[in-house]
Amino acid sequence: MTTMSTCSGLGFWVSLGIWLFGYLGISAEGVLMNPQTFHTIGYVSVALWACAPLLWAVHFLFRRRWLCHSAVAVVVGALVCAEINSATHVDRIQVDRSKEIAEAQARQEAARQAALEALQGDAAQIQFAEDGAGERMDVAGMNEAEREYLLGLQEDAVPEWRKEKKTRSQTPEQDDSLEAMLDTTEQEKGIDAAVAGEVAAEPILMPEKEAMLANRLDAANLKVIRFLLLLNLVLIVLDYLRRANIAGAAYCPLPLPSAWRNTFTPLPPVREGQAGPDVLTEITRRGEPFLYCTDTQAPASTVPETLYRWPRERGPVDILRVESGTPALDDDFVFETLWHDRASCVVADPPRAEQLLTRIIALLAERRSTRAHVRQTVHVLWDLSEPPPQAILDAFARLGAATGWTILRRTTNELS
Repeated sequence: MTTMSTCSGLGFWVSLGIWLFGYLGISAEGVLMNPQTFHTIGYVSVALWACAPLLWAVHFLFRRRWLCHSAVAVVVGALVCAEINSATHVDRIQVDRSKEIAEAQARQEAARQAALEALQGDAAQIQFAEDGAGERMDVAGMNEAEREYLLGLQEDAVPEWRKEKKTRSQTPEQDDSLEAMLDTTEQEKGIDAAVAGEVAAEPILMPEKEAMLANRLDAANLKVIRFLLLLNLVLIVLDYLRRANIAGAAYCPLPLPSAWRNTFTPLPPVREGQAGPDVLTEITRRGEPFLYCTDTQAPASTVPETLYRWPRERGPVDILRVESGTPALDDDFVFETLWHDRASCVVADPPRAEQLLTRIIALLAERRSTRAHVRQTVHVLWDLSEPPPQAILDAFARLGAATGWTILRRTTNELS
């Protein structure tokens, strides 16, 4: 089953790659026609981002937690390599015009020869010994248009170095003027080594079709990498929210709205699990209040007076001790405190805990009639040696999902 899923996923990405190449008008023959389309680091970037979908597939098939995060590092590395390839290789690609220039020069030479042959009949038949091969034409006997055309062709045929006037002495004439005596020149500075390196980089010449293909491939490579990076971040967020309500799979609790987590994985109103004081810090980090019920003072004494929703003791949450001798902390006050997420509470008296839950159930029935719902899920942790009464469990099963309250009792083996 796993092999079939992996093969189907691989086939999907191959099909996506074929579609992308077809959408961009790129064929395999076009990619392989010139090995200088990409630098080695450019092909490394393609190999890196191609590994990201494989990491996603393994992540979701085998429920590995950190593979999706590793894929982000792989895609970021691919983006860095692609940017380097674009700046240092693709930007140096230029269209090779040597063939076009040679064809233009050949056409110009053919036109000059044709003009010379056409004017051959107008040339003087007398040629002196000091005349060259092309000086027998009677230029004086031509009209103005023919003379300008012929002299223009001959001027083009003269090399540039012969047009420069030679001087006997390279020593410039000394200037005795007042302006020349004033030293207004700036000292020449050397060329920066970095600039010299950039200037020394030779361009990569390619035919126009291959140069356009290289630029299209470079742009497509960068777009695909940025899209994969964005998609990877979205997958991480979705996977985080999906794991948030799963015991043993959640990680890095954050004070997010409970509706976000419950949308992907609804939290059951009655469940079993670890209900000791060790989970109170995690619940507080999730930004959710709790009512911790225990039958001895030993576990209750391990709960500090203040817990924090953020690291480095930021976002303090007060922990109220509900006891029978404190009339100020009556049942309605505790209920409103938990409902509005003002603080969390600890009860270390079994009769007081049962009395409090009975009143909470009555108040939840009233709130359900008005369709009221808490903003943050309220957790009731039953960490007593005796299991909670069945009536309380049935009431939470009926009212918990509608109001946003849940009860967590210790597992059966722990109770026994």
